[in-house]
Amino acid sequence: MKILFPLDSTGESESALPCVERLARRWGSEIVLVQVTEPFVGMQPQYWQPLEEQALSTSREYLESVQNRLTGLQVKTLSLIGSPRTALVEAAQDEGCELIVMISHGRSGLTRWLVGSISESVLRQSTVPLLLLHPPGPQVGEFHRVLVPLDGSEPSLQVLSRITPFLAANAQVTLLRCTDFSAQQQLHMAKDSSMEQVMEQLQQELDAVEVPWANVERKLVKAAASEGILRCAQEIDSDLIAMSTHGRSGFRRFWLGSVTEKVARSSPCPVLAFPGKALE
Repeated sequence: MKILFPLDSTGESESALPCVERLARRWGSEIVLVQVTEPFVGMQPQYWQPLEEQALSTSREYLESVQNRLTGLQVKTLSLIGSPRTALVEAAQDEGCELIVMISHGRSGLTRWLVGSISESVLRQSTVPLLLLHPPGPQVGEFHRVLVPLDGSEPSLQVLSRITPFLAANAQVTLLRCTDFSAQQQLHMAKDSSMEQVMEQLQQELDAVEVPWANVERKLVKAAASEGILRCAQEIDSDLIAMSTHGRSGFRRFWLGSVTEKVARSSPCPVLAFPGKALE
């Protein structure tokens, strides 16, 4: 598995380095270190060209210094000029990366990106899985308590077959189904006594999900999707939430694109997001 790891030369982004290194050593992966400098605009070429050249030179030196710390690993460096929102996605595609690891908060500076918003933009556009970490990043390359939200859609179910490389031995996997009903819908169903039937059907669907692990727990909760996911992650002290960015539409749905963004923004633990194309 080839890993793309964006750096913005801050301590926050580097805090994910131990996790990236451990994943790479565990999988025998190549790491692609990338730094994107936004173009200098509003200047004549004779002014911005030297600044960009200097920024690229500084970026190359920095990435090489990080590369030198990753002894015994295959590491490539990329110093780019462009918009991080598109450059990171394009770099992952061009390099054939199978995973992007990003810190989801950053700061401003010469080679900066506002990582909170950039990570969400990459999340929307990426065709490969994205592991989002909050600073300080975890020091581990495997996860022990993994929460997998399901909505009955094929993409959400396919996540189950893709998380194995991230699991520690004897990991506990919790499958979560949220009703995601609005208050008005819950009131309506309570009036006609259909809530119990709906809950029973959802529980049956959850129980029918086949999983390859022994340590599996199933939870069905009455809650909006993002609210239920975040609450459950705290209750089980999850160290990873793994979910699809595309789900089903309709009455019993949560549209995972927006839900994943909300979860990634507020999650107490790392979020591993699988775009629909990555699950095909």
